[in-house]
Amino acid sequence: MTSDHAIASGLDTTLSSGMFGDGDALAADRDTLVEGQSWALCESVPEVRPTSGLQALVRVAERADRDRAGAEVSFSPLELDGEAAGSPADDPTGPAPWADGRRAWFVRDWAHPRTDALLRVTRQVLDFSGYAGDIDGHTPARRDGEAVAAGVALLERALPAATGHTLSLVRLVCVLRCDIPSMYLTQVPETVFVSDGLLRGHSALVVGECLLHESLHEKYTLLRLVRRLMRPGQSDTAGPRVLLPWSLTMGERRRFGVNRLLSTLHVYAHLSALHVAVLATGAHREHHAEARARLATTYERGAYLAEALRFPEVVEHLGPDGTRLRDWLAEDVLAPAAAAGATAGLALAPYPTGTWNREDLVSP
Repeated sequence: MTSDHAIASGLDTTLSSGMFGDGDALAADRDTLVEGQSWALCESVPEVRPTSGLQALVRVAERADRDRAGAEVSFSPLELDGEAAGSPADDPTGPAPWADGRRAWFVRDWAHPRTDALLRVTRQVLDFSGYAGDIDGHTPARRDGEAVAAGVALLERALPAATGHTLSLVRLVCVLRCDIPSMYLTQVPETVFVSDGLLRGHSALVVGECLLHESLHEKYTLLRLVRRLMRPGQSDTAGPRVLLPWSLTMGERRRFGVNRLLSTLHVYAHLSALHVAVLATGAHREHHAEARARLATTYERGAYLAEALRFPEVVEHLGPDGTRLRDWLAEDVLAPAAAAGATAGLALAPYPTGTWNREDLVSP
C-alpha cells in the first residue's frame, strides 16, 4: 500500500509542475506578455525580480494599470509614479518572511503616498462588494512577522515545491485591521491581504492555509491570462451559476459562475493536498487533529465543485485548458487526497446533495 508520505510527496510534485503547477513558467509567460504590451504602449517593463519593496510597489501598480486597461477592470488604478528611485528612508515597506529563495515585503507605513493609494483602492473594491466594516492598514509588529514565518515554515515542510511555485508569485503582504481573515483582490495584483486578527488568533496551520489560499488566487489569475480556461468571449457575469450548498448553513445562498467555480476548485484541491501532507509529516503532529477536520471540509467542497464543473450546462462554458485543469485537480490531486484520507480513517466524499434537484443547484 502506498504510504501517506509517498502520496503527499507525489502531490507536491504534481502541484509544482506541468502546465498548471509550474509557477515559474506561468510567471515567465505572463512577463513575456506584459513585455509585449509595454513595447506596444512605449511604457516601461515592470521589474520582473524586484530587489526592494519600492520596486515591488511600482511593479504591483504597473500590473494593476495594465490589467485595468486590458480588461476594463473597474476602480481607479494605483496611481503611483513609475520611478522606483528613493532613499531607504522613503521606503514604506520591510522584508517579510517568505518562501525559501523568494522575496516579499510587508507594507509598514500606510501614510506613505504609495501605500495610501493601495489602501484607497482596497477600500473602493470592498465598498463596491458590499462590505460595511472598517478597514485600516496595520503596521506588523514582531509577533505578526513571527506568525507569517510560522505559517510559511509549515507550508514549506508540508509542500516545499508547491509552496515555492505559488508564494513566489506574490510581492507584497499587507496586514489590515478588519474582520476579513484574508483576501486577494484582482485590482491589487501580486499582493495578499491578511488581518491582524488572523495572525494573532490562529494556528500556524490556519495562517499558512490562508497565505497559500490567497497566493493561489494570483496563480489562477495567471492561468486565466495565459491558458484557455474559458470558452472565447466567456464573461464572468454571464452563463450558469451554481449553488454552493454549504453556504446555506452560514445563512447565505451563494452561487458562483463558471470561472469562479474553477478558481475555487483550484484552491480547495490545493488545501486538501496541504492537509494530507500535514497529516503525513511527523513534525506537524500538533496540527494533526485540526488538519483532519479541515481536510474533511476542503475535500468535500472541492469534490462537489469538480462534479459541478461536469454539469452539461457548465461544461459548454469551459475552454480546453479549463477542462484539463478540472480533470487534473480532480484526478491527480483530489483522488490521491481521498486515498490518503482513507488510510487515516477518513471517509472523504463530495458535499452531499442527494436531496437536491439539478434545478436547485444550477440556475441559467
